[in-house]
Amino acid sequence: MSFKKPFKLLKGIYSYRDFLSIIRFVDIIKILTSTKGSYTKVKLKNTAEVVFRNRNINDLIVAGYVFLKKFHIPPFSLPDNPIIVDLGSNIGFTIIDYKLTYANAQILGVEMDRDNYQLCIKNTSAYPNVTVLNKAIWFENGTIQYNSNVNNDSYSATSLSSDKSTNDQLIGIESITIPDLLAMNNIKKVDFMKIDIEGAEIEIFKKGNLDWLNLVDSMHMEIHDRLEVTPVTNILKKYNYEVIPDKKHWSAVFAKKK
Repeated sequence: MSFKKPFKLLKGIYSYRDFLSIIRFVDIIKILTSTKGSYTKVKLKNTAEVVFRNRNINDLIVAGYVFLKKFHIPPFSLPDNPIIVDLGSNIGFTIIDYKLTYANAQILGVEMDRDNYQLCIKNTSAYPNVTVLNKAIWFENGTIQYNSNVNNDSYSATSLSSDKSTNDQLIGIESITIPDLLAMNNIKKVDFMKIDIEGAEIEIFKKGNLDWLNLVDSMHMEIHDRLEVTPVTNILKKYNYEVIPDKKHWSAVFAKKK
């Protein structure tokens, strides 16, 4: 690797220099420059051991908003033994942070992208009562596709019938609805659900069966369309949620049953 490439990456994370409060500088350099294998395991300052993809700035950014910014931790308390469903688990950092915050939590994670899923398994395998599935959350069961030719935390899912392109970057994946996901895992009540599924939430709220909202006590959801924030939050209010705008992200909300 030439010197220019790691220098460019270092420059790119300058605005995330607060990372130094959670990860050693030498480990950042190792992640960004290592040519030995695909992954680097490091120990964060919160004592968690995590695996990063080598030369991948996106994983560092995700670590920053999860472990430093606490992006997905609710501003209200959860039960001592919460059941947490993490839709859009990425590479597992959010699950780790939930386990560090709620040690007795039972967590079900779902991640659509195969590469992210495999790294998520590596990152969460040491934690008890954690299950992660490689599926896509959608408004109907079946098979959908997503474009893999984007960064690792921004995949756009579509039904097979809606995109007739021959783009070889499109990957098929089994889809499942939230009601069937909960039923399959014998979950009758969810204390907290995180929804960060890169736009699929819009399709779910427009076309899906929303009875599952009766089973979810609280949630954090990122809404990936500025025009849909109000319609989605209005639906949540109809299901007796108090909606709390997330001050850390313009399109994210917390919601808790009244």
